[in-house]
Parts: sequence; structure tokens; C-alpha cells
Amino acid sequence: MAKVVKQLAAAAPRWGVLLLALLFGSALMGLALRARQDAAAVERVMARAQGEALVHRLRRELGRGGAAASLDEMLEAYQELGLRYLALYRQGDRQAEAGVAGLPDVQPRPGELAVRDQRYRFAMGPRHGRPPLPGRRGPFGLYEGLELVIEFEALGSSELRRRAVVGLWVSAGATVLLMAAAAFLWRLGRRGQQMEAELTRQRHLATLGEMSAVLAHEIRNPLASLKGHAQLLAEEVPEGRSRGRVGRVVDEAVRLERLTNDLLAFARSGAIERKPVAPADLVIAAAEVAGRDRVVLSLDAAPTLFALDPARMQQVLINLIDNAIDVTPAPARVEVAAFQQGHELVFTVRDRGPGVPLQDRESIFEAFVTRKIKGTGLGLAIARRIVELHGGRLRVDHAPDGGAVFRAEIPG
Repeated sequence: MAKVVKQLAAAAPRWGVLLLALLFGSALMGLALRARQDAAAVERVMARAQGEALVHRLRRELGRGGAAASLDEMLEAYQELGLRYLALYRQGDRQAEAGVAGLPDVQPRPGELAVRDQRYRFAMGPRHGRPPLPGRRGPFGLYEGLELVIEFEALGSSELRRRAVVGLWVSAGATVLLMAAAAFLWRLGRRGQQMEAELTRQRHLATLGEMSAVLAHEIRNPLASLKGHAQLLAEEVPEGRSRGRVGRVVDEAVRLERLTNDLLAFARSGAIERKPVAPADLVIAAAEVAGRDRVVLSLDAAPTLFALDPARMQQVLINLIDNAIDVTPAPARVEVAAFQQGHELVFTVRDRGPGVPLQDRESIFEAFVTRKIKGTGLGLAIARRIVELHGGRLRVDHAPDGGAVFRAEIPG
């Protein structure tokens, strides 16, 4: 639980940047959309005012009398004010018109606006004046009692619309840039965190290496003496219970000797000596040491030569094959392959064991971490360190039909 909390605390600053960018971007887009809506509302109010003004002017013109043909003259006179079409209706029947209707199928109710493709249609119901005196026309002349329908383009609407669209695109662009910058900073933060973790791991390995070297050197000489005397004693003690006890002392001395050798291998200098070698020969030699009868080799795709430190890379293969054999129940066999993928040399060692749980796929490469009863916990740590000294990486994956696959990738 503490580890999870620590990881969340470390990730909080990076995710906070993304969250702030998202909030600011959302606010910008919200403001832009609101501005566009406000512009549309202002445009509609302006259009209504323009339509009412046009209708009142036209009614005054119509009230002076004249023939229906004068509608064309009125249309031409008011084109600069946006007028594009006008018509007169009586009880739904068109009596006269001028211009080309952009919304012929739309009949708005009197006093309402209809819009399509930046053209507005506006209708004003018939007005009735006082009854005219005998022999005279009413205040609206020949057009008394007629409904007036006009179509016009709103003045200034294109500029409002353009500014709203520009504002929306600017906000969208700013949001995208903000999110891109946040993603870039998030990635930098993640990379920095990974580098910090890697440096911590390297410092930890360096400390362990120094301690291991000191302990191994201090133990090695007394251990060699102990082992030699125990072996001599085992030869002199007669068969029986006592000889079995002496044999256990020899076995434990051998196990301690293996541990000190592993410690010294773990603490070795990081210098490697690469030279052209045949990867197939390294795999065959490692399989012979680990147990050739338990290994199936696939080497047809291996390159003829590749620059490696042969001794140390063979040590990697021996460690991986040994571990795979230990977890693979007989008569199943371990599968080892070498092949070239792009500019990389790849070694794979596949076992038939229980596999490695996802949460343990990094920790098993740490020093002194082992699932073996008699293991030292240094084999995989040494293997990874050697692979990394070659500039490569060593990882473990789950095999599709059970077991684990260890994959070492070495760049050329």
C-alpha cells in the first residue's frame, strides 16, 4: 500500500500538468463557444431590427400608392440595406413580388424571422387604417390589408460570424498547443523520473557490488582452506555416520564457494571487450555446460558473426538456461533460440515452468532476489548487468501456452 501511495505521489505533479492543461483548454473552448452563441444571438437581434426597419420603410412607400410594378423599383432602392426579395400576400395568395426568393417554401408567421444560408425571411401582417372617405384610398393606398413578406441579408452579420469563427479556431489552436505542451512536459517528467529511478538502481547496484567484493575477498581465502581440510577429512573418515556429516560440511563449503564466485562476478568492473564471435557457438557451449539433453536449440536464423564479449555473454546464457532447466519439469525441455532482428541480436530462453507473475517481472532481476531454495539470487542480476553493459536489455514475458520467455536484445 505504501508503495502505491509513493507512486501516486510521484506521478501527481506530472498528471497535474495534464489536468491543468485540460481545464484551461476546456475553459478556452467554452468561452469561444459561448462567444459564438452570443454572436449568433446578436446577429439575430440585429437582423430582426433590420427587418422591422425595412418593413416600416416599405410600408411607408407602399402607402403612397402606385402600381405593383413599383416593387421592382423599391427592391432596387433598398438593396444597399440588404433587401433581396419582397412580396405582397392577401389571405395566403401572393399578389405581387420582386426579386428571387431564397426561402420560397418557408412562410414565417407575422413578426417572426426565418433564416437559411445567411438570408432572413420576415413577414409583417396586414395593417388597417381608418375607413377611407368616398372616392379616396385608405392610408395604405392600393396595398391596404395586404401582408408584406421580405427577404434580406443582415448587415454586418458576416463580420460577426467571421470574428466568432476566428475566435473559435484561435481557442481550438490554443487548446491543442496547450495540450501538446502539457503532454511534452508530462513526457519529460516521466523520462526524468525513469532516469532518476535508473540512477538510483545503478547506485544501489554499485553499493552492493562494493560490499559484495569486500565480503567475497574476505571469505574466499578462509573458505578455500575450510573446503580443502574438509575434503581431506572426508577421505580419512571411515564409512558411516561421521563421514556423512563431513560430506555435508564439504557440500556447504562448495555452496559458499559458489556464492563468493557469484559475488565476485556481480562486483566485476563494467568494462567489456567486444569482438566478432559466432552467437550460435556461444549458445551451444552454454547448453553443454547447463545440460545439453534438456535443451532444444534453434540457431538457423543466428547471424554468422556479431560483436560480443564472448565469455561474459556465455555466462548470461548459462545463467538463463540453468534457471529455465530448474523450473521445467522433466521430460519437458527448454527452448533456446538466437536470431537477428533488424540491427539487434536476440537470444530467447523459454521454459515450461509456472511463469513469472506480472508484479515480479522487474524484481527478479534485483540482486539477492530468488525463488530457489538454494539459490544466491545473483544469477539474473548478473545476466541483466552484462546485457546492459552491451547496451542491450533483458526482460521476461509470459509464453502463450505457459511458462516464461527470457529475451536478451543486444544492439549491433
